[in-house]
Amino acid sequence: MSHRFDPRNVKNLENEQRRRKLPPDKIINEIPLTGDETVADMGAGSGYFTIPLARRVKKVYAVDVEEKMLQYLDERIREEGVDHIEKILSPLEKTPFPDESMDLLFCSHVLHEVEDLNEGLAELKRITKKGGLIAILDWEKKQTNGGPPLEHRISSEEMEILLTGQQMHIIKRKDLGDYYLILAQR
Repeated sequence: MSHRFDPRNVKNLENEQRRRKLPPDKIINEIPLTGDETVADMGAGSGYFTIPLARRVKKVYAVDVEEKMLQYLDERIREEGVDHIEKILSPLEKTPFPDESMDLLFCSHVLHEVEDLNEGLAELKRITKKGGLIAILDWEKKQTNGGPPLEHRISSEEMEILLTGQQMHIIKRKDLGDYYLILAQR
C-alpha cells in the first residue's frame, strides 16, 4: 500500500521552511532547459514546481490524481498570471498523453505514492521523447522530521536500479540531504 499526500494539507507544500530546504529555482537550475520544452509535472500538487517551470519552458501540463490539488493550483495559476499551464486529472500510471510527447517529466515527491512503481516508470518512459529527461526529486530512504513513512520511501540507489531496468540512462544524481534528485534520459 502506498502513502498518499492528504490534499487538506496543501498549504504545507508552500511554507517557508520547505522553500529554504527545497528552493524551486535552485532545483530547476539542475535540469538542462532550453526554454522550448513541453513538460509534464507529474503529481503537480500545489504547483510548487509547476509555476517556476512554466516561467522557463514553452508548455507545462500539471498532472495530479487529486482534483482538490488541481483546484488549488488553478487559484495559484490565476494569481501568478501564468497562462501556459494545462491541468490534467490523471493517475501517473495511466496518463492521456501520446507516446513520446514530453521533453521533460518532473516528478517531485510523487513516485513513493505510486501503487505499481514499475508500471508508473514504464508509463513515464512511454510519454518521454527519445533523448528527453525524467527528473525525480524524492525523499531519501532515511529517518527525517517529515515526509512519508520510511517504509514507503524509495532510496536513490533503488530508484537508479529501477530506472536503468527501464533502459533509462542516469545522467545526474545529486544528494540534497533528506532528498535526492535524479535525472534520467530516455
